Amino acid sequence: MKNLGETLKSARIAKGVEILDVHDATKIRSDYIRNMEDGNFDYDLPDIYRRGFLRLYAKYLGLDESAVMADYLAFAGAEKEAESERAHKTKEQFLGEIVSDSKRERAAAPEDGYSEGSAESPKVRLDVSALKKSTFFKAGAVIAIVVMAIVALVWGLQKLTQPPAAEGGSEPAVVVEEKKALEISITALKDTSFKIAEENGAALFEGEIYKGQTKSFASDAPLIFSPKNMEIADFKIERNGTQINTAALAKTQNYRFKIPQER
Repeated sequence: MKNLGETLKSARIAKGVEILDVHDATKIRSDYIRNMEDGNFDYDLPDIYRRGFLRLYAKYLGLDESAVMADYLAFAGAEKEAESERAHKTKEQFLGEIVSDSKRERAAAPEDGYSEGSAESPKVRLDVSALKKSTFFKAGAVIAIVVMAIVALVWGLQKLTQPPAAEGGSEPAVVVEEKKALEISITALKDTSFKIAEENGAALFEGEIYKGQTKSFASDAPLIFSPKNMEIADFKIERNGTQINTAALAKTQNYRFKIPQER
């Protein structure tokens, strides 16, 4: 690529300018200009910048840009091919060294069998056997730990789900069912109104109710029912879904009726 460099330098001298003048006119660094004139187009810059500077320099010198770039591309292609060949040779050399080392290691390695006169072979055989036993032992220990953990987990879950045993014996304690609130449903047989409250407690409802409408209440205490029109027959009262006889309800003062919490 020296010819291209000499072409650039000759054109600059013929133009009667110094490298500093080229730098002032093109803003190309002086060291890049010297590299190009020396035929060194492999200076430390990306190829796209090197080509740009070369094209700019050729244009400044009044040279045929296409011819200059063709010479450069021919140089770049030759350099790339040479680099690829060098890399290929380096790879072959590296692989050859690996193969050679592998052959030497196989030649130095002891055989699987051993003779009674060999002092090293039994040691190799014993080391391999010990390694296998150690591996099997570790695997067995891990499996045993996992099994024990599963057994302990199952046993713990069974203990948590079993009811507690009665004190002083092995029989489980009797679980007494907690008393639940009974549900009272009141259905209006005509448009009317009523008030209902727990005995000695706050009112649960007070207001109008239309024919066919149902109000439900849950309470552990007896309820005091007060119909507005003083007609208990205007209502159907159910306890847990079973209709009760309203005529049999105990009447308190002010025409109020007590609904007992009977099962």
